[in-house]
Amino acid sequence: MVVHMNGGTFYIPLSAIFLTQLEGINLGLPETLVICVTAILLFIACPATAGGGNPVYLLTVLAAAGINKPQFISLFLSMEWLMKDELIAIAEEMGLMVPDKAKVVDLKALIESSDVYKDDIELVRNLVDGILEEKREKSEREKREYEIEKIKLAQLEKQLEIANARENLASISQTTEIREPGSLTNNLESLIKSVKTLTIPVPVRSESFNLFFHSLEKAFQNKSVPNELKAEILLNILGEKVNNLLAYVSREDLCDYEKIKELVLKEFEPTPQECLSNFKKAQRLPSETYVQFASRLCASFDYYCQLRKVTDFKSLCDLIVSDKIFETLERELMTHIAVKQGESFFKPQQLGRECDVYLSSRGRSSKELNRNAVSEAKRVVGNKWPTSKWRADKNISKIFVSETKNINCVLCKRASHSLSTCSQFRRLSVWDRAEVVKRNNLCFRCFSPHKLNECRSVENCFCLKPHHRMIHFPRENSGNPASHLKLDAPAFVPKQREESAEANPESQFVATGIEKGKPKNVLLSTIRALVKNKFSEWVEVRCLLDVGSQSCLCTKACAERLQLKMEKVNTVVSCVNDASMIVKNCVKTSVANKDKSFERELLMLVVNKITDFIPNKIINVDVDVSEFVSLADHSFNVPDKIDMLLGAEIFYELLRPGQIYAQNSQLLLQNTVFGYVVSGSVDQVAEDRVHCGLILDDDLNKTLKQFWEIESVDVKSTGDTEASLCEDHFVRTHKRNEEGRYVVSMALSRDPSCLGNSKDMAVRQLNSLWKRLSRDSEYFSLYTDFLREYEDLGHLERVVESSEPPTQYYIPHHGVLRPDKLTTKLRVVFNASSPTTTGISLNDILMKGDVIEDVFQTISRFRRHKFAFTTDIQKMYRQILIDPDQQDLQRIVWKTGPNTEVSAYRLKTVTYGMSNAPFLAIRTLQQLAEDEKSRFPLASEALLHDTYMDDIVSGAPDLKTARRLQSQLRDALQSCGMALHKWSSNSPELLNSSLSTDVEHSFSVDTDLSVKTLGISWKPFQDRFVFKVSISMKPSYTKREVLSVIARLY
Repeated sequence: MVVHMNGGTFYIPLSAIFLTQLEGINLGLPETLVICVTAILLFIACPATAGGGNPVYLLTVLAAAGINKPQFISLFLSMEWLMKDELIAIAEEMGLMVPDKAKVVDLKALIESSDVYKDDIELVRNLVDGILEEKREKSEREKREYEIEKIKLAQLEKQLEIANARENLASISQTTEIREPGSLTNNLESLIKSVKTLTIPVPVRSESFNLFFHSLEKAFQNKSVPNELKAEILLNILGEKVNNLLAYVSREDLCDYEKIKELVLKEFEPTPQECLSNFKKAQRLPSETYVQFASRLCASFDYYCQLRKVTDFKSLCDLIVSDKIFETLERELMTHIAVKQGESFFKPQQLGRECDVYLSSRGRSSKELNRNAVSEAKRVVGNKWPTSKWRADKNISKIFVSETKNINCVLCKRASHSLSTCSQFRRLSVWDRAEVVKRNNLCFRCFSPHKLNECRSVENCFCLKPHHRMIHFPRENSGNPASHLKLDAPAFVPKQREESAEANPESQFVATGIEKGKPKNVLLSTIRALVKNKFSEWVEVRCLLDVGSQSCLCTKACAERLQLKMEKVNTVVSCVNDASMIVKNCVKTSVANKDKSFERELLMLVVNKITDFIPNKIINVDVDVSEFVSLADHSFNVPDKIDMLLGAEIFYELLRPGQIYAQNSQLLLQNTVFGYVVSGSVDQVAEDRVHCGLILDDDLNKTLKQFWEIESVDVKSTGDTEASLCEDHFVRTHKRNEEGRYVVSMALSRDPSCLGNSKDMAVRQLNSLWKRLSRDSEYFSLYTDFLREYEDLGHLERVVESSEPPTQYYIPHHGVLRPDKLTTKLRVVFNASSPTTTGISLNDILMKGDVIEDVFQTISRFRRHKFAFTTDIQKMYRQILIDPDQQDLQRIVWKTGPNTEVSAYRLKTVTYGMSNAPFLAIRTLQQLAEDEKSRFPLASEALLHDTYMDDIVSGAPDLKTARRLQSQLRDALQSCGMALHKWSSNSPELLNSSLSTDVEHSFSVDTDLSVKTLGISWKPFQDRFVFKVSISMKPSYTKREVLSVIARLY
């Protein structure tokens, strides 16, 4: 027998001998012969697998030689699972030089023959184990993602099954013949139409579904519809009403008529409370006889008894008594009992015990409940003109102050506001809002994380039902327009201001005012006027008539909606209590009434907001005044926004002869060119706030607050999730390239695929920018020079790809002139907060990180140095590169001329205008200080403690140390591509040293020269800080003026 052996046959004995030598085992001649013979025998038995260093055969050969230490080859076995890239990584970690085209065998031999492998095999084992652990984690992560995708695919298949079931109707109509009695065979489409004609329409009310299925089954019987087609016909008749209900029903159940019927009846079955309410509110229809009305009432009550499971006369008596008790409960207790008893009902004694237990758990008594019930019953909700009777009780106001804590928003995950003030939540429809509340298990009344029956809030919707007004579903076919002024008119939910979405992140103090006596509310005169837009089209707006205003006002939102051209003005508007505001824009437009008999051109000042909703609540009146007069605003009693204010300039031109005083009321109807306006005071039917127009200077309050906070002890918050995530992301992803520059990655709070189209907006703003560039030659020159330098330095590159990447974001930009600057006269500002078509901007998905820099401590340390200096890191942001995979999120558009083609560019570095730019820049400097600590210890300390953003303010006790610090700072920053300039110092020797070639000043006879650093003026020659404050001297000061001076001092 001839045995042909290849090189792999000799690999096994050589590997075994090599491993025993690594462990210090000396093999004799017998052991060596046993290893060789065993390897040859294995090759003869299994020639296909014995070669190439199979680890199993390697263990067999060692065991045959009597070497029972399998642990020393565990490293060798682990390396068998490693790929080429992983072996290269291990070799580089061991400090080995890897050839360019090395194979796997060469890499293994290189590692095994190294000194590190021989001297510190534990280190190599740890490296291998770490890589294998990463592979296992990656495999498990991919497996989990695969399972998630399988679940999504299964859901999609279920949805497709419903669509396929309906599409099968066409094929069934071609293959199935249905014979009606006495007629020819018709197709399925005509059968569906004939069944529909014999069936009542799909019910709107839930209690009518039993009648619907009864009529449908009668139609099936008349048309002799086969059982296999009943489900298909039912799905076609129900249509989209059951899409969500049947989305996850199996294919077999979709073909089962009885199963679909059971699901529909169970879904739309009315609650017992709804049945009882409908029974009590039932009225005889004009076309209905009393016998028919009695039959309908009996059927309705029988159905109610079925839901309550009433089977005998005793249980019926218990039900009647329990319902009577239930009607007397207050709303909060009523909701608790209704949820707890479900479709069954509590017997009278059991119901009483449940009520007492609930009140006891809330710390309330039955007497208190009775007082609340009496006060509830005394509320006036009459359908009359408000009476003029006035109580003689003295109006006494009480203020209760309570501290409340903000709750994190469950929708956008921010801690700065609650769900009810979230801008994203308010943009949703009522149905989507309710779905968000339901999905997060929140209370439907107060949006807090508890059940409705555990809610302690007594605030209900204006429809008096226990839910929040933001999830109020409008009634269908109410038939009561707002002009009829009925109590049950369609509900109006006032939109809150957009600014209120971002609430104060700290604890807030809420003041609630309660007045004794009967409060008054004054109706202000509102009209509906026609106003010309940009295209000379008439658009209806709501205006407020105010004889006390010298000017006419228009809201910015209204001007933008009408697309009116805004002209620049600089006008100060004085308001109540000597408050004032600056108006910078005005518009010119025409105002007319509906028949165009009156038209007047007006110049209006543009303000952000004129007033709150007017009136601030619905005024209930049952008199349809439009029957005998024409109202200027048919919804004067319904809260709505004010678009314009017409002042004294035009007020008296609008008046016409004719006044009507409402009987038994203080209301007055005044005739105008627009119709009658309603004004005067009315009695409120419930507590409410008194409306007062007040202009607040929020900037002054914020600045004053910072003035006091600077003296407070800083308490660092713990557990900041976003800050810790940003820190962890930076540590994991940052790196240095071959030039030593840092490459960082942006931490995202969600997937960038949520960004919509942003290029169109960027192109529009670029075209608008070119209008100014064309007018101002200096501005054009500075702008183009700035972008040219940006590209020449490699911080910007042109996009050459023809196709757009899956995720990209185009950042609009504009220029800011800074004539006082010595170096950069113009800076291009990038606006990453510009929203895309989905309403989400790049800054919305960026995690900002935690930037903690105390300027006070930095300045305090600076004052300790005898030899002090300041310097600036040149273009610090732009010396830090962004990961290439994320650079498409920093695209811009530019063109060389107003009519040239638009080109796309990507920004390659950290960009000002991004919300996370300060964190990335400061954290990179901190990382540089850590990386270069051993080489430049002085510079490391200065970067960590004497740096504020890109300004370094430091020094030393002697000249020699100060020069060493300068040298180390320069060398440390140059190692990562950064440079220092704008040197200033209190020492001529330090300033004129060879290291300080780029100085901002020189010592001369001008001893009053000052340098701006950290926002304050520093005089280097005198080595002191200077503060300049202008205070106007007056004989007396108001409180507001004193606060303003304090804020300016800060």
